[in-house]
Amino acid sequence: MKKVFDEVGTLDRRCYEEFALSEDILMEHAASSMAKFCEDKFEEKSVVLIVCGLGNNGADGIALARLLYKKFDVKLYIPFGVKSQMAQLQLKRVKLLGIEEINFVCSCDVVVDCLFGSGLNKDLDESSIELLKRVNYLDAYKIACDIPSGINILGQIHSVAFKAHTTITMGAYKNSLFSDSAKNYVGEIIVADLGVQRDVYESSSNTFLLEKSDMNLPFRKDKNSHKGTFGHVSIIMGEKCGAGRIACDAAFKFGAGLVTAVCHKELNLPYHIMQSHFIPDNCTSIAIGMGLGNYEIEEIKNILALKIPKVIDADLFYEELILETLNKEFVLTPHPKEFC
Repeated sequence: MKKVFDEVGTLDRRCYEEFALSEDILMEHAASSMAKFCEDKFEEKSVVLIVCGLGNNGADGIALARLLYKKFDVKLYIPFGVKSQMAQLQLKRVKLLGIEEINFVCSCDVVVDCLFGSGLNKDLDESSIELLKRVNYLDAYKIACDIPSGINILGQIHSVAFKAHTTITMGAYKNSLFSDSAKNYVGEIIVADLGVQRDVYESSSNTFLLEKSDMNLPFRKDKNSHKGTFGHVSIIMGEKCGAGRIACDAAFKFGAGLVTAVCHKELNLPYHIMQSHFIPDNCTSIAIGMGLGNYEIEEIKNILALKIPKVIDADLFYEELILETLNKEFVLTPHPKEFC
């Protein structure tokens, strides 16, 4: 599992206060991570357009221009000027190096979005919206610095957002990268270290990103076994039996040895799916909610009260009794509306 954070400003400040790392050091590592990605992925002399904003996200981009200068054909575009102290310092450095700014969105092989980053907390103005539309229209590989511009701190997109092939996010994963709205804009997500390893940079979090290594699938390695060795799942069938049928098939594919569809009426199901009017005595887990529809509340309460691990889905989220009744391990699988 990887930790995910609402914001990383507090993590940056911890680096300054506890590890004596300066803002400049963190920024150099941020720019170096983007530079290494470009050097590994693109041919030398490729045209790299870097679009920079007023603040420190723009400063990251200006520092990137310095690191790529000469190896690539760097086009530095700062449409709204610079405001933060770090952006002013980075701009001074590139000017001393001889890098000139351009004043338009040019054609390129690679475009790097360094406009707003993860701190966006207001709607974009018309100039920014038009700029992002022009940049998105480019036939180029698109890289976002920290988070695609136009995605706010809550992961919302109110007008338009940069559509990245790759997002190089700084220090740690942010919640805003994983919202439903952001999914089509972030592309591949790479986390850049900022002068210390992530285990040092990160503090505690109660939000995590699951990885493949977190899955503990029930592979059938024991040869001295039979179908009863691998659990007996009861799927509670409701009004919309198709949802329950899909759940039965999923249980088998996941490795269950026995699957019973529990329903008050006889269903036309494949022979490998057993049917019963009651939950079998040897049941080891229950799935309930999918396609449930109108079901007797008292019966649902009795099922939820059973001391058997459960998967809770769909229609059951609209019943307030769920958390009051559950008394053992359970997994909730809501879609966004059910989650709300």
